[in-house]
Amino acid sequence: MEIAAVVISGVALVVSVWGVWHSKRSADASERSANAAERQARAAEAAVPPPPPPVAWKVEQRGKSLFVLRNVGTETADGVYVHKQGGFVRVEENGRTLQPGESMTFVVIRAAGMVDIQEIRVSWDGQVQPVMVPLP
Repeated sequence: MEIAAVVISGVALVVSVWGVWHSKRSADASERSANAAERQARAAEAAVPPPPPPVAWKVEQRGKSLFVLRNVGTETADGVYVHKQGGFVRVEENGRTLQPGESMTFVVIRAAGMVDIQEIRVSWDGQVQPVMVPLP
């Protein structure tokens, strides 16, 4: 009877050790899986481009001196104002409302010996500080 008890105890010990070893392996695998899922989620977030800004501008050239200012953002810009920059920029339509995709024209006066304008300053309702928009 004592031998049977010792054998049963030995088997129970082996089963317990095996259970602990298996639980540790399972916990390690779960931790690796959670870490991999976290890395994958961070990579997916980084791959998603940020949404376009509410109001954004792009200038397109339509002639030697004629340009178009286009709202390439997602929201309407009211009271759009293109600053004249010392008289080198002429705008007839200042104060317009531009929906996303809409545009307005302006002229940049360029002459030999004068300052070459590389960007325009644009402001609108809610954006008092002018934003610099590069010319193409």
